[in-house]
This record gives sequence, C-alpha cells and structure tokens, in this order.
Amino acid sequence: MPEKALLKSLLKLIYPQYPIGARFSELEKNGVITGSTIQINQRSLGCSAFCSIQITVDKKEIDPVINYIKKISQEIQFIFRNPKNNIVLIVGCRELDELSNLKDIIRKNKSVLDLKVETWIGVKNMPENLELSKESHKEISFKVSTENQKTDLELDSIDLQIIDKLTKSSMQPFNNIAKEIGTSINTVSRKYRNLVNNHIIRPVLQINPHKLGYNAMVIIALSFASQSDMASVIRAVMSIKDTFHITKTNGNYDLLFQVFVRDIDQLLLTQYQVASIPGISNIEISVCPVPLQWPLQAETISTF
Repeated sequence: MPEKALLKSLLKLIYPQYPIGARFSELEKNGVITGSTIQINQRSLGCSAFCSIQITVDKKEIDPVINYIKKISQEIQFIFRNPKNNIVLIVGCRELDELSNLKDIIRKNKSVLDLKVETWIGVKNMPENLELSKESHKEISFKVSTENQKTDLELDSIDLQIIDKLTKSSMQPFNNIAKEIGTSINTVSRKYRNLVNNHIIRPVLQINPHKLGYNAMVIIALSFASQSDMASVIRAVMSIKDTFHITKTNGNYDLLFQVFVRDIDQLLLTQYQVASIPGISNIEISVCPVPLQWPLQAETISTF
C-alpha cells in the first residue's frame, strides 16, 4: 500500500528501538497517527469537476456565512478560513451547471462581497512527500506525467459500499466490511484489488502534523508567463521540501500548491525557492494553520 512509505518513515524516525507493531501502537497512543482513509478517483464516481472557491465577506459575518454554506450542498468537501478573512471551499460537481447554481446561491447571501473560482484540471496528491527523515525523502520520485490515469472498470453497488467504508478507515479488516455490506471476504478482497489496481482508490494514513513538528500550512498560487513550460515548473515545485499537494487550475492562476512548514526559516526558504522558479509572472502566498487530521477523508487521487 502507498501508506506504507509514510508509516515506515514514521516508525523509524520516532520509535527506532521498538518492533513494528509496538511502534505503530505508540504512534496511535501519542496521537501521531490519527486514522486512515483513501484518496478517490472522483471522476469514476461521476464527479466531472473539482474547483476551489474563494469568497470575500465582511470579517464580522464569516461564521454566519460558513454556516449558510454548510447547508447548501453535500458536494462541498472542505471549508476553511484563510488569513485574509476569506472563506475558501473545495467543491466537487457532477455537472458544471451545479457549479453555476452553487455560485448563484452563495452570491444571494448579502454578506458575500466577491467570489472567485479556480477550476481544477489536474491534481498531484502526495502525502508521502513529507520529509520526515533523510531516508523518506529518497523514496520520492520527481517524474511528472502529463497523462491522466484512466480506468474502464464499471463500479457496482458493492464497489461503492466498499469505497464508503474505506473512506472512514482504509485499514479495517475485510471481514468487517464483508459483514457490514452482506457479502463474502473474497468478494471484498477481489474488489479492493481491482479498485487499487485501476487507480480508483489509494489508501493513506492520517496523521496530526503538529505532532511531527509542522506549525503552518502554506498555500501558494502561481501565474505563468506566456512562454513558461508547465512540466518544468511542476518539477521545480516538487523539489521544494514538504510540498504535498499540487493542482493545475484554470482561472486567475495556473498552479496552486500546498506546503507544510516547521518554522519561519523554512517559510522564508520556501518563499525564496518559489520566487526563483523561472517563468513565474505572479505569486500569492497564504499561511494557514495545519489541520489536526491530515490527509482529509476522500481527497482526490493524483491525476498526473
């Protein structure tokens, strides 16, 4: 499983003297490992587009607007408040018309002053890219593929139930899942292998980044000069320490990426490295608190 790379680094870094099982238990006991989930190929579940929406509101009305948005749609995956007192949403849509409807509903709130949308055209989701130790960083590949992963696997109701169960915990025994959905262990095992091999799901551990010394999450938006090469910029971004999520976008920016940082020195180094990338015409940087449980449930699987 892809989650093994992160687990191996955690175990060796924090509890080198313990056997594997005891190390894992200690990581759970001390709140380093907080759970497990899966990344999902959302297109295989009928979600045709993902986007991020930045909403500008009067700072006194942020909490009421967030509560208003939470009641709108089940497709809103993530809501957070950035340092500029804006609300940021991560949204999945089965049809682009849904996005237009969502924007219209949000704008009807009188406290909303402005709304900007960045449509995602590609995602590289890399929780294993955290540089927990020198050994862990050696395992990361910086090869960039421009081809989306595709699958012809048709999902049935059992597949969807398995995905739902794994979203809550990707490490639960197959016999538990089989009992809950009323099928055999062999069926669950076979379908799980098909889902993984066809790039529909990817299991990941969830951790508390604070426990590993990360104190902030940096979100960086880049616009390219006309002659810039997307692949070369992505390679440069992937070489920045603790970059874990890259998104190609269609909107005001060409690329969004996220980095965990431990201290001000790493933040300043990250800013310097970004500013040194050739072909960048505009940079916007936001610094946010790290989530207490990361990765989030059912994040989008890498598409490039």
